[in-house]
Amino acid sequence: MLQVLREKAREVLGSEVEDLAAADSLAVVELVMDVEDAFGVELSEAEVGAAGTLADLADLVLAKTP
Repeated sequence: MLQVLREKAREVLGSEVEDLAAADSLAVVELVMDVEDAFGVELSEAEVGAAGTLADLADLVLAKTP
């Protein structure tokens, strides 16, 4: 899961960023939308805001994946 998120982050952000706070906020929104579509989950703004790293985002997606 984390590797898939890293690949998506590389595509969307143009680099391999582990710290979401260091990334451009619009790019993070695009990344989250791609992740939601790819894994069939919905992530709230609060959940995404609490996910500081790609690993945190991966854990969130795994917790919401049916």
